[in-house]
Amino acid sequence: MNTVITWTIITLLIAILAGLIIQKCDLCCKDKPVQTTASQDLELDSISITDKMIEEGTSVYCQEKSSNSNRRCHFRNLCYNSHHDAFLFLHSAESERHGLPENRFQPALLDLSSVRDHNRKYFNYVDVPSSIIKDLTPRIITKPSFIFSRFLPENIMHVFHDDLLPMYYTLRNYHFQLIRNIRTDYQLVLMDDFTLGDYSDLYSIFTTNQILIKNTLKPQNQTVCFTEAWVGISKHTTWYQYGFQRPQGPLLDTKLTSDTLDKFTSFIQYQVGVSFLASSDYLVLISRKTNRLIINEMELIMAITQEIGFKVKIVSLETHSLSEIVDILSSAKGAIGMHGSLLILAMFLPKGAFLLEMFPYAIDAQHYLPYKTMIGIQKYKSYDSWQNKDVQTTVTHPEYTKELGGLAHLTTEQQEAILKSDRVRPHLCCNDPEWLFRIYQDTIVNVPAVIDKIKNLVFKSQMDGQTDEKGKSSYCMYPAEVRNLTYKVTTADYRVYWERPWNIEFIAYRHLEYEVWLQYENRDDYTAYVTKLPEITFTKHLIEIGKSVNIWVMCQLDNRDGPQILLQI
Repeated sequence: MNTVITWTIITLLIAILAGLIIQKCDLCCKDKPVQTTASQDLELDSISITDKMIEEGTSVYCQEKSSNSNRRCHFRNLCYNSHHDAFLFLHSAESERHGLPENRFQPALLDLSSVRDHNRKYFNYVDVPSSIIKDLTPRIITKPSFIFSRFLPENIMHVFHDDLLPMYYTLRNYHFQLIRNIRTDYQLVLMDDFTLGDYSDLYSIFTTNQILIKNTLKPQNQTVCFTEAWVGISKHTTWYQYGFQRPQGPLLDTKLTSDTLDKFTSFIQYQVGVSFLASSDYLVLISRKTNRLIINEMELIMAITQEIGFKVKIVSLETHSLSEIVDILSSAKGAIGMHGSLLILAMFLPKGAFLLEMFPYAIDAQHYLPYKTMIGIQKYKSYDSWQNKDVQTTVTHPEYTKELGGLAHLTTEQQEAILKSDRVRPHLCCNDPEWLFRIYQDTIVNVPAVIDKIKNLVFKSQMDGQTDEKGKSSYCMYPAEVRNLTYKVTTADYRVYWERPWNIEFIAYRHLEYEVWLQYENRDDYTAYVTKLPEITFTKHLIEIGKSVNIWVMCQLDNRDGPQILLQI
């Protein structure tokens, strides 16, 4: 009996002691949770995302456009392998493909750059099973990514025309927020073979993240996967073609408007900190320091100061930063300079300013129009050009390298033909020796002729600047429909009349007209009439008795058509 009691007590003591030990362990575990390092967390996340990527595979959703030149695509789980220099489409049972052409290899799925159909800027992908990604140990980028190729980031004209303006338009259409003082949190991926270059700060304006370029991936021999990527860049804003298939010239089907260009320049000006000085009576001479020189530059500056009364500020990439040049141009009365890439910055000139572009001997200004076209799109600025037509005032450089127009690599006959030529013939891009020889000449400009052109531009700018305030923002406004359209019948005629659109009192315009269509029932053809008055009279012999007639009326302001409204008689 005593033995049983003793063992019972011992068992109870052991149970109590065990409970205390367990409780202590629980408390220890709660007080000291298991610690993991940040790198372990990232590794676990990467493994988790990779497993998910294997399961989901890649999916693509393309805008159903007619060709590679106007197609852009949205990818989920798109990868790039630097060893094969190829994008990878990871096929799984969950992969989806929407909007792809029947043959994505003729010639490519899409263009990576804004330059149309350039065979060095094509995009396509390689098909692989999604399981392959596990062996590639990819770097995962989970931020939304925008992937495209710069065209020629060493040239400031190409930077703005081919890259920055198309980026701005594309990102706004991709719903990345681009308000003047807000930059977006996405990954910019540049898939060209250039380094970041001298103008990388301009690209950085568009993202708060470090820019990823193709060249940084190659040495690492790595695979990068983008969980969400938009590929391709809009050509909506490009206005010029560079002569790859026909001599260079304006794009006739450009969709760029003055409003879009205004918003873009305002965005850039805000980001680089433009000061916007009060009205400043100065002109900007855009100077070149190494080639295509204005030999008598100081003579020209003195003449402008003495005969026109404006100060002259000289700017160049050698003496000013890009943001400083943009700042100076943003308050100038006008700019002058030899044909060259820096003239693209004339887009930052204020309303009412002008650009005078000068060309060396034998260069026909009518064949080289990127800046004239740009100023024409902006509408509220003026443009003119001056050409050197005096062979005695040009200094040629046949000793230059062939890239800068030297002639040593050509035959004697070819050199003599170029030296005798007084007009560069239309040519394709980009190595025409006659074009290069003439465009890199130095010039003694005809100062009186240039001064006359500047005077005319100043006068024109002053006349154009007399538009009232509401006209500054109404150039893209259209009239509403006419009101209270009705008619009266007399013994001799039908009098159709109406009231003006209600919104035109808020719109600045020069010309107001009404277009009236007369259309018989069950007929496709019609007769059009134009009147400046809010009424029109039709004699009865024009309207056949017993037949219904449709009268369509619309208002036109400076060739901007409002909606048509129908009256049935």
